[in-house]
Amino acid sequence: MPYGISESQPDCAAFATVKQEADGSFTTIGCHTTKRDAIDQMIVVSLSEDVEPLGQVDTPDEPDESAMDYEERAPSLVAPEFMAESAERGLRLHEQGLSGDGLMPATVRDARRMVEGEPLSEDKWRRIPAWIARHIGDLDAVQGDEITAGLVAMLLWGGGSTRESARRTQAYAERIVAQLDADEERAPAPKKDQVKGSDENPKYVGDNDLLHPDHPKYSDSRTDSLESVMLSQTMSDTIENRWCVTGADDRRIAYTTLDLRQADDGTTLYGYAAVFDSPSEPMPFVEYVRRGAFSKTINDGADVRLLIDHEGVPLARTKSGTLKLLEDNRGLAVAADLDPSNPDAARVISAMKRGDLNQMSFAFRTIKDSWSDDRTVRELREVQLFDVSVVTFPAYEQTVAEIRSRLLQTAVAAPTLDDKSTSVSVRRAQIALARSKS
Repeated sequence: MPYGISESQPDCAAFATVKQEADGSFTTIGCHTTKRDAIDQMIVVSLSEDVEPLGQVDTPDEPDESAMDYEERAPSLVAPEFMAESAERGLRLHEQGLSGDGLMPATVRDARRMVEGEPLSEDKWRRIPAWIARHIGDLDAVQGDEITAGLVAMLLWGGGSTRESARRTQAYAERIVAQLDADEERAPAPKKDQVKGSDENPKYVGDNDLLHPDHPKYSDSRTDSLESVMLSQTMSDTIENRWCVTGADDRRIAYTTLDLRQADDGTTLYGYAAVFDSPSEPMPFVEYVRRGAFSKTINDGADVRLLIDHEGVPLARTKSGTLKLLEDNRGLAVAADLDPSNPDAARVISAMKRGDLNQMSFAFRTIKDSWSDDRTVRELREVQLFDVSVVTFPAYEQTVAEIRSRLLQTAVAAPTLDDKSTSVSVRRAQIALARSKS
């Protein structure tokens, strides 16, 4: 018989996991103080008996299923406790710089949602089974207590550290997807006053008004033009995020591998100057830019300029409105309107069309930061922006090589970093370099 959860069982004060009997009645099999615990038990017993979970039901006076409200039948998109525990461990290892270079910021954001008990998007649930199927083999490479980038990624996806736990998460997500597909087929038709352009609701602007903000097709009609440009075009999470920092704390320059791109009009440049929760190159410590780091400098109306290699006459400027900055869920978004009649701007536009120029950097001063106990991880909590720049030289790779060369020359008995270095050996090198400097 199928299982569900209920808030109205007379023998439970809060949430109950219930079993539906042959006559349609419900029997309590467990009482819980939180909804998540009730859901977890419902899923576990449903998996053990290979039946579809009912989701939340009304008891003891259960209405006919055809009359149930559609939203009550929708599956919970909150990750169960076993996935949240996995994500929490993955976040701890990520904070230690052990997640590798290829980790996407969206993966970290979703892991935090699991830990905080927030619902994941439908798109995330649909991607979990396929991702685990592709990467479950990475767990075979883990020896003993070794921490690999593949292991950290699996933890952040809620898959645990073993094949058994990964399969459990995969099966759980597959059931959520099956429920979502079934609910889409049963979804009620929109009411008359929700139909676009109807006389009853002239303010209705589109189907997105009916979607939860986490739905992959949701878009907020209040989004301003910069956010629309940044989030609706080609700035996707598939771009590799790597960065390094030069200079002293009174003025530092961050070089990144993030693309700077042109809008269709050819004169508008847009990109991300920084991405949150992405580890920097170990120089010798790893840095992270945290959410909110740019909010004060933006809200205070900082007069930020768009320059070429951090010098010269501005191509755009926030004070004039030709440069716009936005801190969104991904990082610091930048959009600049260039004047083709300006010779410097015309050269930039031409170079970008040819593909000769496509990266940027930003200059800043650290206002607030925090360090790990061993001084190998630094978090930038608040920064003051001076400028964002299109970069012609030095390239990101050259900057990394130059800084690393200087660090290794000054290190005492530091392990050698080479192309075959694992995440663990890089981590050991960071610690050795930090100690040699202190």
